[in-house]
Amino acid sequence: MTIVFALQENGLGFLNGLAGVLLSIAPFVGLCCLVAAGLALRGEGGINFEIGGNFSRLLLWALIFIALPTVPVFMSNVLGVPGITNSFTSSSTVFGGMTNAVSTFVNSYLLRLVVPSLAGFLIVKAVLDSGQGESPLPSLVSAIFLLSVQGIYSMAKAWVGNDGYSIATGLANALSYLSSTLCPVGASFCFIGAVVQFIKGGAWGQLVLTGLAMLCCTGIIALVKSWG
Repeated sequence: MTIVFALQENGLGFLNGLAGVLLSIAPFVGLCCLVAAGLALRGEGGINFEIGGNFSRLLLWALIFIALPTVPVFMSNVLGVPGITNSFTSSSTVFGGMTNAVSTFVNSYLLRLVVPSLAGFLIVKAVLDSGQGESPLPSLVSAIFLLSVQGIYSMAKAWVGNDGYSIATGLANALSYLSSTLCPVGASFCFIGAVVQFIKGGAWGQLVLTGLAMLCCTGIIALVKSWG
């Protein structure tokens, strides 16, 4: 009987350790999703994206994986499962080594070597596109996104927080950052493009309207919410 209890305890410890290591490496998987999203952005045009396309799906999965370590908090605070907050640990030598291996691969290989090379290829692609008379912006925007992956990952970790509703909180904070920070920057580029088009004698009205809409994006979202 003692042997059976010992086996059960060891088995439970193994499962807890396995769950702990999966939760600890989940943010690194989210970081890999952000890198893949940068490449997918180029495939969707670079300066726009498709709802339900690869770029938006990869961003959503990145946010989910980054928020995954808060699952025990959700199960404890929201679902009311007792004693589960500190149950999943990866403190054993084997599981701790797996976590360190994944962390080393992502930080020392993927971010330090692979991502800058991918961004460099995209910059070369932008030069070739410009040489063919096409816009270099799609490749340039994707290259900037890739080079900013580490910063985007840090912001996403701050967005999700530590409460039980981390994924929903992360989505709300991402929308707030998009509308209040990125949209005004996009509006300034629209106005610059409108000036260039005006000087060249091209169509500039649509760029002005787009820039004004971006400046009003936060208010538009609040207005639509008030209709619900």
